[in-house]
Amino acid sequence: MAIFVVSFLVIHNFQEELPTIFSRMDGEWQRTENAENYEQWTKGPEGSLLGENFLREGENKKVLEIITIEKRDNSWFYIPDVPHNPAPVAFKITKMGEDFFYSENHEHDFPKWIRYEFSGPDSMNVTIGDKERTVDFNFTRVH
Repeated sequence: MAIFVVSFLVIHNFQEELPTIFSRMDGEWQRTENAENYEQWTKGPEGSLLGENFLREGENKKVLEIITIEKRDNSWFYIPDVPHNPAPVAFKITKMGEDFFYSENHEHDFPKWIRYEFSGPDSMNVTIGDKERTVDFNFTRVH
């Protein structure tokens, strides 16, 4: 009996849960300012979260950005991959709560930081920026 309990505890410790903020992102989101723009998030391998930002034009889907959120050496990173950058850019998540996270990479041209925040169960707000300007993207949950 003691061996079973110890084994269960060891196995359970290695199956890390996603932080609440990332679990809340799971699903498809439609941008309120541009009804053709979407983000879709799914749970990925090894405790990661996978996202796509895309345009839906009728039956066609044009992917604008592929995003991974993953843990590296005890820190979380938001990693977008966009066509105009030669490689994915890692933004370290420096602040996180149940309804927001803030990531930054001061070496990147723009944006220097990215913030995701929930203002309700079906409302996700994304703000990107630097010292000079900010840009807001508001999304409503579709699925």
